[in-house]
Amino acid sequence: METISPAGRVVQPIALLLPIEIRTEIVRHLRDAAPLEGVGLLAAKPESPDGIVRGNRYYCGTNQDASATRYTMAPDEVLAAFRDIEEHGWRLGGIVHSHPAGAPDPSPTDRREYRYPEALMIIVSLAGDVPELRAWWLGDGAHGRPAEVPVVDSEQRAPATRREEEQSWVSRSLQDGPATAARPGGT
Repeated sequence: METISPAGRVVQPIALLLPIEIRTEIVRHLRDAAPLEGVGLLAAKPESPDGIVRGNRYYCGTNQDASATRYTMAPDEVLAAFRDIEEHGWRLGGIVHSHPAGAPDPSPTDRREYRYPEALMIIVSLAGDVPELRAWWLGDGAHGRPAEVPVVDSEQRAPATRREEEQSWVSRSLQDGPATAARPGGT
């Protein structure tokens, strides 16, 4: 999912590639759990150097807290999912949960209880007529500001890698001059 830098730290992924079939399964499961928060896990293919998380299986979970504002996936379901993920040579790509009446942004509780820096936090808001799914990278958890990670389906082109963006900026700078080329990130 994430890239590991030469220094051994986790680097923010550039996109979550989530096939429409898996997105549909996630939303269906979380709607069925409403008005309680729903929970599940997303398996991803092994890490790739391009920084793209490739979701490939969703594991529905049971919220043992039976709460509209908190979730804890049943431990036996977590263990079964982790075993299956390991047997297939995959990795944990994301922890999925819903916000039945709120925005798809990490809450203070979500941030405080975040324990998997290698996994994205995927939140689905069920507050509106159309569910809204967003992915977040929290890095080392509560110490930094969550960064939104674009979610694309398997038919879209994922964002360019950071290296491609930088190379593109350098090319534009050489052609147009540094004053006219917009640097990646708006600087």
